[in-house]
Amino acid sequence: MEKRTEKKRRMQYFREGLLLVLLVMVVPVAGCGRNADGGSEPEVSEEAMTASPVGSDAAPEISETPEPVSDPEPDPVEMTVYFGNEECDGLVSKTVTVMKLDADVIVDELVKAQVLKENVHVNEMVQKTKKNKTILYLDFNKAFQKQLESYGSAGEQIFMGAVVNTFLDAQSADRVKITVQGKTPETGHEIYDQPLERY
Repeated sequence: MEKRTEKKRRMQYFREGLLLVLLVMVVPVAGCGRNADGGSEPEVSEEAMTASPVGSDAAPEISETPEPVSDPEPDPVEMTVYFGNEECDGLVSKTVTVMKLDADVIVDELVKAQVLKENVHVNEMVQKTKKNKTILYLDFNKAFQKQLESYGSAGEQIFMGAVVNTFLDAQSADRVKITVQGKTPETGHEIYDQPLERY
């Protein structure tokens, strides 16, 4: 009999203890979301929780789309342009400053120096190294052939010398092989089927 009473008492204590534990857990949860007046607490967004504290000097982060960074302007470079002297019996040169040394710029400078006519242009310019020599391959349009044929023997030498020397210097090459629309240029004085060295 005493054993049964003891067992009942333990069960009663266990139930009361369990009830007490549950009340302790439930009461704070029930109070969440309510202020002292019994009203609901205002909801706080995630943004507000991560914002800078009031009165802090830290500026709020502003997301901006970064502006695309353009490539810096290339540095100007100097190039030497060759052309015939006043007597048309030799070459003279002048130094000019350009932004780059591509085929179009070199042709433009030869046009300004009155070596090439305005309708002359380069179809292709390629550099190759053979037997430790840098050869520049230049393919001109038909206007180059027409201008080449318009000179006498001495004028042709001055003309070709100005073109060859200007391109060799600008491209730091040893020789230049000239073609017109992929074909070897020729006149009544010369056939230009081999790479040319400086005049």
